[in-house]
Amino acid sequence: MDDLESLRLESINKVVEVRGTDPANPFFGRPCRKRSNHMVQRSVESEDGSFERKCNGKNGTPVGHMDRSIVVYEQFIAIMTILLLLSIAILSGLHACYAFAPILIPQGALFASPSSCLHSSSSFVLCSKRSSGSEDADDDDQANNPYADPNYPDLEFVNYDDPDYQAFADEGDDYFPSSSETNVDAEIEAMREDRRRRNDEYQFQTYFAEILKRGAEYKGEWTVYQTSTFLNDVPDEENGYPRLVKAARPIRVVSKGYKIGVETDSVYPVDAERICHAEVAVTPSGTSNNPLSDELHAFEKQVVSRKYWPEQLSALDFRGDCGNMCVGNAYTICTAIPLKDAEHAETTNHLGPFSEYRAEVGLEFEEKRFRVKFDYSVLTNSEQEQAKIVADLIPPLYLKSMTVCREALNDWPIGIDNIKDIRKSSNREADHALFGVAGAQGGIFDPPPIIDEEQASRYMLVDLDGRATVLFPFRMDQDDGAFGGQGWVKTLDWTPGNVRYQVDRKVTGGSKLLGLRTLELSSIRPEDVDDYRPRDGGQDMRQ
Repeated sequence: MDDLESLRLESINKVVEVRGTDPANPFFGRPCRKRSNHMVQRSVESEDGSFERKCNGKNGTPVGHMDRSIVVYEQFIAIMTILLLLSIAILSGLHACYAFAPILIPQGALFASPSSCLHSSSSFVLCSKRSSGSEDADDDDQANNPYADPNYPDLEFVNYDDPDYQAFADEGDDYFPSSSETNVDAEIEAMREDRRRRNDEYQFQTYFAEILKRGAEYKGEWTVYQTSTFLNDVPDEENGYPRLVKAARPIRVVSKGYKIGVETDSVYPVDAERICHAEVAVTPSGTSNNPLSDELHAFEKQVVSRKYWPEQLSALDFRGDCGNMCVGNAYTICTAIPLKDAEHAETTNHLGPFSEYRAEVGLEFEEKRFRVKFDYSVLTNSEQEQAKIVADLIPPLYLKSMTVCREALNDWPIGIDNIKDIRKSSNREADHALFGVAGAQGGIFDPPPIIDEEQASRYMLVDLDGRATVLFPFRMDQDDGAFGGQGWVKTLDWTPGNVRYQVDRKVTGGSKLLGLRTLELSSIRPEDVDDYRPRDGGQDMRQ
C-alpha cells in the first residue's frame, strides 16, 4: 500500500503518456492530451485485457473519457448554429411579409399610424400599406383588391376561360403590329425598292466616273461592218451565214459624255441628273467633184448619229429590265424601238417585240477603250405590214451592222497602217493593244453555254485586230417560246496588255429581249490561259 500511495503522489505534478500496445485498442498509438497540470492521466487495464485511458482530477477523482469535453463543445456549436439559421429565416419571412407591396416614402413624412414600417438607415423606408379599419374592412379590401397591388384596379384581369377573349384586342402589339396598323408586305417592298434605288445611283455614278471619265474626250477610229442581209447586191455565205462587208475606211470620231440637270420632285438627288452622249465624226467630207466621197460622208454621218442608249440616261435606266449596267472596267448599254411604234419616237416601254434593237459592249484599260456596237432591225419597216406580221408571227431581228470602236483618252490612237506617216512628226509607237494581231489567243477563253444546236447556228464568231474576238447572234427570235426561253449572249474577249478580259452580255429571250439577265466579267493573265481554260462546255456564273 505504501508503494502505491507514493507512486500516486509522484504523478500529481506531471503527465504520463501511455500508448497502448494493442492495435484493437481505440487509443492505440495516441497520447492522452494534456488538459491541466492538476490532472493526471493513467492507463487502466480492463477486465478483458484491453487498455482504457482515464483522466483523474486534482484529487484523483475520475472525470470520464478524455474526449468528452470536446464532444460537448461541438454539440454546443451545432445548437447555436441551428438557432442562428432559424432566426435568420424568421427575420427573412417577416421582411418578405411586410415588403409584399413596398412604398418608398420620405422618413420625415412618417406619422403615427397603424401602417407597419421597416425603418432603414437611408432617408427612405419600406412600408406595407394597411387599412386602418377593422378586420372586416381588411376582408373587404382583400375582396376588392385580390392582388394586393397598389395599382389595382388599373391591372388587366385576364380570364382565359372567356370564349370572347382575344389578346391585344384593343391596343395592339408594339413589337409586332397587326395587319390593320401597317402592311408588312408594303414595308418590305419599300425597303427593297430603297436598296434598288441605291444600286441604281451607284451604277449611274460609276458609269459616268469610270467609263466616261467624267466627261473627258475619247478619240478613236470606228470600223463599220455591214451585213449582206440588208445589202441588195451582196449575197450571203454559202452556209447561209450573212457576209460581213467592211467599210472602205475607218471613221475618226470624238466621243464624250456629260451631265445635265432636270426638275424633279424625287427625294433622291440622283433623279435630278441625266447623262447625255455626244459623238462627232471629224473625217473630212469629199468634194462635189467626188460623188463617192460625198456618199461615204453621208454614210459615216448616219453611222455616228445612230444612238445606242436612251436620249437622256437616268439612274432608273440601270435597272435590269432596261439592259444597262457596268461592272469593273466593263459596261453595256442599249436601246430599242417597239414594233408597234416603229414610225414614232422611242418610248419607255421595255417589252418587245421590237422593230429596232441596238446594244453596245465595251472594255476600258489604261486610258484605252475597245467597244463593239450591234445594230439589229426587222426586215420590213412598213407599219401596215408590221401589224399583219404581229397578228400571224412575231418577226425576228437581224443584224444590220457591227461597229468596232478603238479609242484612246484625250489623244488619237496610232494604227498599224499609218504609223509611218505619224513617225515623221512623233516618236510614238503603234497601239498594238488596239491594232495588234487579230483574234484572241485560242478563241473565246470561256465560251458561254448555248445548249440548243439550232440556236447555236444563229451565232457568228469574228476575230478583230487588237487581239480581240467577238461572239454574237446575227438573228434573234422574239417569240417567248423560242429555244425554251434560253435568251441570247454577246461576248467580247480582249487582251490589251498583261491581263486578258472577257465580258458577256446575257439577256432574256422573247418579249424581254431588252432586259439584262447578267453582265459577267472575267480576267486572267495571258500566260495562264492554256492552264485554266474551262473545259465544261460553258457555264453561267453563279448568282
